[in-house]
Amino acid sequence: LTNPSAMKVLSIYVHEIGHIIELRRYGFRTGAPTFIPGLGALIRMQQPVMNAREDADIGLAGPIYGLGAALVALGLWLVTTAPIFAAIAGVGAWINLFNLLPFGSLDGGRGFRALSRHQKLVATACVAVAWYIARDGMLVLLLIGCVAQLLSNKPNEQGYPKAAWFYCFLIFFLTAISMVRFPDGIK
Repeated sequence: LTNPSAMKVLSIYVHEIGHIIELRRYGFRTGAPTFIPGLGALIRMQQPVMNAREDADIGLAGPIYGLGAALVALGLWLVTTAPIFAAIAGVGAWINLFNLLPFGSLDGGRGFRALSRHQKLVATACVAVAWYIARDGMLVLLLIGCVAQLLSNKPNEQGYPKAAWFYCFLIFFLTAISMVRFPDGIK
């Protein structure tokens, strides 16, 4: 696991396992993740998700597990100072932030569809604050995506506070990990 490709695959695998666990919790049958070189992975489902709340829970489970893996790697780096753990934490944070883009079948898109207008505004504000603090280009993309979804998509009338909370939680913690200054050549 000392090469960057292996770290990326490990980060994606943990992320996908989060989706599988949540899918099974809802009673869906799934297979193992299918890896697509250079792009990531996908999970084939036997039946469609029934509502926006289920879809949000399933979508956000991947980044939640991905955050957990990044935090474990960050902790191991702090204890051991082994550069490999710093790399896993940094790559994992980036992959999971990317997946929070609120478009299509990306995890952020699945989470955003469950939000009311007010909740979308709160999530957009969270991304704006994270960008203001970190000045990270990925957050600019997230902010553009949030604003586009806010302006173009009909909000979910009922909303889903849990999804809004988790979206903001993930944005802040993944951004915090991405701000860690790892040893030269790691990030």
